[in-house]
This record gives sequence, C-alpha cells and structure tokens, in this order.
Amino acid sequence: MRALLVALTLFAPAYADNDLIVHEWGTFTSVAGEDGRPVTWRPLNGPSDLPTFVYRRNDLQKLNLFSTVRMETPVIYFYTSRPMDVDVRVDFPGGAITEWYPTATVERQAIHWPQVRLRPGAEAAFPQGGSDSHYYPARKTNAVPLTVADESENLLFYRGVGTFDLPIDAMVNEQRVRITPRSEYPVGQLILFERDQSGARFTVTTSQHDPVEVTRPHQTADIKQVIAELRRMLLVQGLYEKEADAMLATWRSDWFEPGARLFYIVPPALTETVLPIRIEPAPTRVVRVLVGRMELLTPRRRDRVRQLLDNFDDPLAKAELTRQSRFISPILRDLINEEPEPTLRRRIQQLLGTPDMEIRQ
Repeated sequence: MRALLVALTLFAPAYADNDLIVHEWGTFTSVAGEDGRPVTWRPLNGPSDLPTFVYRRNDLQKLNLFSTVRMETPVIYFYTSRPMDVDVRVDFPGGAITEWYPTATVERQAIHWPQVRLRPGAEAAFPQGGSDSHYYPARKTNAVPLTVADESENLLFYRGVGTFDLPIDAMVNEQRVRITPRSEYPVGQLILFERDQSGARFTVTTSQHDPVEVTRPHQTADIKQVIAELRRMLLVQGLYEKEADAMLATWRSDWFEPGARLFYIVPPALTETVLPIRIEPAPTRVVRVLVGRMELLTPRRRDRVRQLLDNFDDPLAKAELTRQSRFISPILRDLINEEPEPTLRRRIQQLLGTPDMEIRQ
C-alpha cells in the first residue's frame, strides 16, 4: 500500500493540490447623461495609449461605435510556488474584446488563453514597444512570469467595449449629485472627484439600496489624499499593495484630469455576471477588483465645451477639446443636432470623427 501511495504521488499531475492564486484589476468607464443614466459615447475615440506589440482586432475601426462602457486594462496576475500550465477564458457577453496580450484566441465576446505556462522564479524578458504607455506600470508586481506561445509577460491583458447595465446612475446639478442604485448589488463606498482651474476637490460617500444625494465638494484637496483613499478601497477588496500601486500608477494621469467623476468598486457578483472567468485548474483563490469610473457632464462642463468651440482657432482650446473628445461626445452630439451654423458643425464633426448621418443617437 505504501508503495502504491508513493507511486500515485510521483505520477500525480503537477497541479494537484495547487497553491494557485489569481488576482485581477481593471476599470469600467462610463458617462452619465443629464438624466443620470449611462449615455452612449465613442470610447475608442482618440489616439491609442498602448505599445505596438499589443494585439488589436482587425476591425477595430468598425467597432468604434457608440457604446456605454469602455472596459479598460483588465490585467490578470498569477501567484504559485510551482510550475504549471493554466487555461484561462473570459467571456464578455455584453460587449466585444478589442485589444489583448499575449496572443490569444479571440471571439467577438470572449478571449481564451488555452495554455498559459507559469514559471515561478524564471528570468523573463518582457517586450517593449513605446516609451510612454499605460501598459507598463501594471508589470510592477510580484506576479509569476508567464509564457504564451513564445511571448513572455507577468500578466494577461485585455480590453473591450460594450453596453450593459451598471450598478448606479448619477444625476448632477450645480450643487449636488444624486446617486441611484440600479442593481441588487450595492456598491458601498464612492468617491466624488472634481478638478478645474481652481484645483482638485473630493468627497467620500456610501450608496447601498436607496438613493443618496451628495453635496458637490468645495474645499480644495491634495491629489495625494484622493490616491490614498482609492488605494485603501483597493486593498480592502483584496488586492496586494504592489497591485494597488500598479493600478493607481497606470491610471493616475487619466483619473485625476480636469472634470467631474465618480469612482466606486463594481460589486464582485456583478463583475462575475458581466465578465465571467474560467480558470483551469481552479485556483485556491480569485480576487477581481473592477473600478467603476463614471464621468459627470456637469452644467459647467457643457458651458466650457461651447466656449472652447467658439474659440476653436486657438490651439490651446482645440487641444483641450481633442483631449476630452471621447468623454464629451454626448455634449457634442447634442450640439451638432441643434447647431445650424455650418462652420461650428464641421468643428464638432472633426472632434467626433464620424459621418453626420451617424450623429443622431
């Protein structure tokens, strides 16, 4: 009997009783309209912020349509003490996968890495394809190096666009933001952040099952305070410290740019519904932390867009509009549908980057 047990141990699969832990973080970015509901926008507008080695769909321009959510930079990390191969599949029934790395089998609504080779302690040379990209900070963790085909990384990366229900609505006026839950899963803590020429401001609130009204912040704050609060939220959800720091480093320049927005943690049960994941062999623990970023089109922001359009010949005004073009597309669509003046229509058309026949949505 003892000999049999020894034999079974020797010839057991390498992943038996595995200590595999999987962590993931990413962002669901949306734009709230005047009624508080997510509006359609053009999430792929603007230049790419990804290195050249990242894979993109051949029909990416075709997918640059009006959607309600940009699924930005989900990355998956693996932790294990022993070499193993894993099979990873993520489904996205409410959207389409648009970018990814390493190589994968990609359907419109799913991505599949059939053989991810995890090699703890292995020396790995990661690809470089551009000096300035959101992609690189995500590598700064203790995750196990991995290989897919002949491509090395320490994470699996993917992005997408889609239209699906989010857990909250947010209606904004000059004084307050009214947050209304829209799912059975409460989001808990939220951060309302605003930034303009006078500085940055933020306040923290909680949303459970009932609507809540939040007074818009007036006292200026240091960006470091907002980062510290977001970091605490990420750690509470189960991310490791280096993972939380990597996420904040990845999105710092975008999350805290001028404008008004809400940050919240997408309820894990909702993440599993919107973005189901299958990993084989099954990990001992999976932590998935998706941050909801909801842009708020405040009355002041609408006035600012119109002011910039009137001064479009000013390079600074044009640059500011171009930088914001994907988030302000709902405002631009309203203006172009109402604006009779041909020159202004052409300016808006240039920013939207879409034929006039597509504007009325």
